Amino acid sequence: MTGDVDEPARFLFIDEYSGDAERKRVEYLLNNWSDGTIERADGSVRIAEGVGHEELSKQIVSKIPTERVDGCRMERTDTEPEITAVETTIGTTEDIVETLGEYMRSVIPAVLWASARAKYEVHIKKGRTEVSNDLIGQEDGTYVRARSVGLTPAGSFPAGLFQTELEEYAANQQPD
Repeated sequence: MTGDVDEPARFLFIDEYSGDAERKRVEYLLNNWSDGTIERADGSVRIAEGVGHEELSKQIVSKIPTERVDGCRMERTDTEPEITAVETTIGTTEDIVETLGEYMRSVIPAVLWASARAKYEVHIKKGRTEVSNDLIGQEDGTYVRARSVGLTPAGSFPAGLFQTELEEYAANQQPD
């Protein structure tokens, strides 16, 4: 098992994709990553939890040479998503604002994945993000809260688009 001080840090990434499209996106990313070296593991890869790792390691090296065995302690990497919200009131009805929202989701394009909560998933070259919005009718128009959750830069992209489109639409609703 390795552990020299001079060796660069090594990471094991486990991606549990839900379909062929996600698998292809991850494989493309890993195959085209330019920093360091990324390779598929040879042999078997297992996640051992709640086992005596030292005893298990001894048993494995009794079956194959020590230099061909590598055991690592796993720690989760920090991948906290960025949450971006856009809030404004537009002087028009909820139906018209919803139509504007449909237009914006078609531009991105967004795919509905939680219809009960009106949550959408967006895939762009820079990554994946989830978007949602709340509309509340008020006397002076419709209160809009659009929310984007994702890692930067993908996480902030839909929110920036929503901000721009909502501001332009609100400005066009003002009397001259």
